[in-house]
Amino acid sequence: MSGCLGCNWAEVVQETYKVRIFKNFAINHSMQPKALGHTIVMFGTDETAHKYKSITDLEEPDYKNYCDIVYRLSKTLRKIVEQISGVRVEKIYVATFSEDKDWHAHAHIIPRATNLPDEIGPDIFKLPTPYIPKRDIEQVVLLLQNEFKSNT
Repeated sequence: MSGCLGCNWAEVVQETYKVRIFKNFAINHSMQPKALGHTIVMFGTDETAHKYKSITDLEEPDYKNYCDIVYRLSKTLRKIVEQISGVRVEKIYVATFSEDKDWHAHAHIIPRATNLPDEIGPDIFKLPTPYIPKRDIEQVVLLLQNEFKSNT
């Protein structure tokens, strides 16, 4: 088993964090979230997905599907996180990475609540992982699972 989360998604990601697996994508709540609702979209979930080093490596139908997933996640996360936390979500950060040769590209979707420092931007990844009650994460995952039940 390689160290790649994408290739080992089914084994590595705890059930508590899994939202949905599609043909070419998997969605899970981050296991080391920087905020409630910090979600990851993994491009591919097997060894063949290592060809995805950037979103521009996706075929056009997969790219469009990715954009649809990110849009739905962003809209849904805003509503869910505000409902659970009682804090207004000001923005949704979307960042795509593939810096490690053993990982395929993946996107972080992070709700940016008003209780974070102003204009934190990419420095959100420098923040220590905050304490987020497991029940809140489980609630986010359940609501996202309900949102993504239908095929996308």
